[in-house]
Amino acid sequence: MSSIKLRLEPSKSLRPEGANLVLVVLGSFGFVISACFMVFGAWPVFGFMALDVLLIYIAFQAQYRRSDRGQEITISNDEIEIKYFKGGICIKTILLNKYWAKLEHFNSFNRQSKLMFSSHGKFSEIGEFLSFREKQKLAADLKPLLSNGYYDAWG
Repeated sequence: MSSIKLRLEPSKSLRPEGANLVLVVLGSFGFVISACFMVFGAWPVFGFMALDVLLIYIAFQAQYRRSDRGQEITISNDEIEIKYFKGGICIKTILLNKYWAKLEHFNSFNRQSKLMFSSHGKFSEIGEFLSFREKQKLAADLKPLLSNGYYDAWG
């Protein structure tokens, strides 16, 4: 085995173009409805409708900021390299000896889990943005790639 690369990224259900389209349609619809209410003297509806569209815009921006991160795991013959990305820039790199590396999957009662590599006091959580099932699948996929085969599932 030469090396295997895995790229982990949060799922993105709506691209920015789609979000803009949703905001334009929602804003247009809200403007028409608000104008009808203003004709009948209910002018505060316009402000609240604008506030609704603004809050949805802020929610979309927050979601895109959070989804602009990822991890790249490279497993070679003798080491495991974990790179953390934010905004397309590598912000942290961790190197672990493959022989001593341990993959641990910690589960809790509320379906929250952590998937971590550890070796010689270094701990590195991977896939913190993945769902419980995605972490289970990732752990099952990574287990045979470790030379020592050491895998712990707690919980």
